Amino acid sequence: MNGVSDDLIADCGGAIEEIAITFPGDLLEGQRPERAALYDAMSAQLSNYAALTVICESPTGPHVTAWARRLSLRRSPSIAACLPADMLDEGGYWIRDPFLCSEAGNQGQYLIPGKAASEGTYLGAWNQTPTSQVPVMMNGGNCLIGDDFWLLGAFALRDTTDSYPQYGKSLVRAEAAFASLSGKTLYVIGTRPRNFRQWMACIIENIRDRIQEKQRSQQFPRPRTSHRGDLSAWARSLGVIVPEPVNQPIRHIDLYISLTGLKVNGKRLLLVGEPKTTTNPKGPTDKDFDAKIMRSLDSLSRNDFEIWRNPMPLLLPPGVNSCPSNIDCRELRFYNNVLVQNDPAVVWLPQFGDQELALRDMDEANRKIWSDLGFTVEQVYGWSTFVTSHGAVHCATKVLKRAAINSVGPQKSA
Repeated sequence: MNGVSDDLIADCGGAIEEIAITFPGDLLEGQRPERAALYDAMSAQLSNYAALTVICESPTGPHVTAWARRLSLRRSPSIAACLPADMLDEGGYWIRDPFLCSEAGNQGQYLIPGKAASEGTYLGAWNQTPTSQVPVMMNGGNCLIGDDFWLLGAFALRDTTDSYPQYGKSLVRAEAAFASLSGKTLYVIGTRPRNFRQWMACIIENIRDRIQEKQRSQQFPRPRTSHRGDLSAWARSLGVIVPEPVNQPIRHIDLYISLTGLKVNGKRLLLVGEPKTTTNPKGPTDKDFDAKIMRSLDSLSRNDFEIWRNPMPLLLPPGVNSCPSNIDCRELRFYNNVLVQNDPAVVWLPQFGDQELALRDMDEANRKIWSDLGFTVEQVYGWSTFVTSHGAVHCATKVLKRAAINSVGPQKSA
């Protein structure tokens, strides 16, 4: 397949050498003071460790340059004012989604899923990195890349067969197309029915989820998040229910799964969010939702993965005190949406207790989990402002270059 990479850049491992964020214009216009404060602080935290590239629209370049000078960051960021005007809409915060980065020989390349240009296309032209369109449909947040494996959300298979006739609606052929992008072993996250009974149950579950999603969006309208090129999502936005033979509990797997880059007793350690129905980290779990999460990991339970749990509250959005009885409008706080490096061991962990004071214990519980694993924890505050936009640190960043790490990989005792 055109665009095969030598190695997809991992979401854990060696020190991050270069990292990118996007800078939508509304951060400059005073429309989003909470988000602007978050990006000020996060940019400083990132630049303490790595070279920072700030991607913005061409017309806003001078203003973003002035913003960077005002912050007096430890490293002066590179301002990539390379995007067309109005490209960074509400979903433009999520630079994780539009492209994948790979290391090809002595020079990297950007893999652009789908047929349209993306932020990766324009960034490649700006920094002279080769780009390649690949005939699959996915968002970068729906995959997680380890040292010798990668995880892919099952919705990517469905979206690919919806968009490319050459796969003949075959999930197996779509999976083979993804597997050809890297020599790393691919594991699909999600439920895939193996008989007619499971197929019918999956269809019913999908329809139920779509009805709930539509009711929620009508009761609590929110701006579109970044699903560019997802024809199935586009069809659903018009009210079309598309029965799928696959399902995921959450749209992107990086919202509830964290790679740690560690091994426990020879097994790769993952942190998986456990949906809590109160602000108490040891409080009750939403058992139905958690069952969906654990079913989505079936492909891992048969392989060399160790799964540990972290509390992930499922609560009403900030400022919402009640919901209609027929609508579940609770939102997760995505503590698993982290940025990780292992050499040295640092995690950038989203925090919510600064704006939602009742979540301070949740902040501390998640911080302690990573600290006990040996990580320096950079607590990135302010993510309550993005609760209904479904993203946090991992979604908002893109690792462009990462240093090598010992091939054995870090170990952790049980």
